Amino acid sequence: HWKATFMSESIAELPDKAPVPSAVSARLARTGPAKFNRPRVLSGTVVRDRLFRLLDANEDAPLTLVLGPAGYGKSTLVSQWLSRSGLHHAWFFADEYDTEPSAFIRALVQAVVRSDALLIPRSAALLENESAPIHQLIAEFLDELSRITTPFVIVIDDYQRAQSSEVDALMGMLLR
Repeated sequence: HWKATFMSESIAELPDKAPVPSAVSARLARTGPAKFNRPRVLSGTVVRDRLFRLLDANEDAPLTLVLGPAGYGKSTLVSQWLSRSGLHHAWFFADEYDTEPSAFIRALVQAVVRSDALLIPRSAALLENESAPIHQLIAEFLDELSRITTPFVIVIDDYQRAQSSEVDALMGMLLR
């Protein structure tokens, strides 16, 4: 089974509409492999056992949402939890360039492919084909996710940066 973990600023700070990428955000957007690498856990980082227990207790839920202000350690917490739990996972740093559903789903599939392409071989093949219809990629991805039998976590870090009504609808479809 698979689950999604979103990390976002507090709900009150989520924009109603996704922001248009600016020159500043373009410099801050992660590209290439950095977009899919889980943050390293540095030695001396505070261990938050109570929060680990909450994440452990929610392991079977299809979605875990980690909310908090910027800089409060959401990414560090989930990275530590994944290291500690040994759960198989994919990590995706969302940004303003992922507000379109086609860009978002391609990045999400790419995150899983980078983690373990054997989990979603048909989706991986479609990802390589730039002319493949996006609805076909979504359908294959949904089918292959439904067939995952071992625990697998997909982390979407900074979800609020890619949030749009279309991406929210896509995530709703994926989580059904």
